[in-house]
Formats: sequence, structure tokens, C-alpha cells
Amino acid sequence: MRVSLAHGNAAESQTRDELIKLLARYDLSDWLWTRNVIIDEHAIPHSHPVLTLHTRHLNNDLLLLSAFVHEEYHWYETAHPKEVAAAIAELKASYPGLPAGGLDGASDEESSYLHVIVCYV
Repeated sequence: MRVSLAHGNAAESQTRDELIKLLARYDLSDWLWTRNVIIDEHAIPHSHPVLTLHTRHLNNDLLLLSAFVHEEYHWYETAHPKEVAAAIAELKASYPGLPAGGLDGASDEESSYLHVIVCYV
């Protein structure tokens, strides 16, 4: 795993070091779809185009690990478009009009459904 820093400051460096320790401590081989991570203290965590984490979870291993796995799972969704489309169709049938935007959900309805899948895992 290549973990790079957006600004090279102490918080990003410490977050990188914590993430590397977590990757050594836990067998995440079933949950890894990317090989590059950026630590950016100013970014909102996101999966694409490069998995990017912030420094908010510095000194909280479980939150850092969960944020990492969450963003990794979006890459799984990208690699399995048919399965994801089928799951979203089922979710839309059962839960139409999922909230989106602001505090109600992800940036749009599609992203909200994708996050239901990610958070279920």
C-alpha cells in the first residue's frame, strides 16, 4: 500500500503512520481494492479517483480503520456494477425517495443508495 501526504505536515504524517500500523495489524486482504491512499487534512474522505482520508481520526484507530474500509468498499462497488445496480433497484423498490443532500444523506439520491450498501457491509 502506498500512502502519500497532500501537504506533508505532522498530522498527515501521524495519520499515515497509524494507517500503516493498522494495515500491518489486521488482515484486510479481503477488503483491499486499491493500492494508493492520500492523507489530506483538508479533504472530505472519498474513494475516487484516489482513496483519500483526512486527519480527523488521528489517535482513534477504530474510526480511522472504519473510514478506510468504508472508502475501499466504494471501489468494490465500482468493480461490481451489475450487482450494485441490482441492489439499488431492490432498495429503490423498498425505500423509494431516499433522502439526499445536506444533513439528510449523501450528495444525491444515487450516492445515498450506494452508501446504504457500503454501510450495510
